[in-house]
Amino acid sequence: QTRMSSVVAAICLVVAILCLQPVLYYLPLCGLAAIVIVAVMHLVDPAAAVSMYQKRQWRNLSLWSVTCGGIAVFGVEYGMVMGAILAATYSGVEYMISCAYQQLIAALPFQLGLSSDEENEPSSSSKDVHLL
Repeated sequence: QTRMSSVVAAICLVVAILCLQPVLYYLPLCGLAAIVIVAVMHLVDPAAAVSMYQKRQWRNLSLWSVTCGGIAVFGVEYGMVMGAILAATYSGVEYMISCAYQQLIAALPFQLGLSSDEENEPSSSSKDVHLL
């Protein structure tokens, strides 16, 4: 459950592969593939996808789906690249929307005819006299 246990498990796996290499040589590739699939099955958590769906976290769910699907179809490298490109695209689109929103808010007073705060304040030359 900790990082140290993962390190120990990886070291044991490397030692076992090195020591059992003559035996593993005769094992069919489909058997090795099954071992790898079982070993990394815990990395894909369907409960996380269900949770994202229930919470309506569409961006996270689409990133998860594209990355997992890309890894399953095209391999680890291409699947990870697909997920990274989609995440960068989301960030870029979010940045562009943010910039456009800020420009809209900045231009709003000019569109309403309020070009500055000085024009909204009463001038000192007004004829209104305020008595205490």
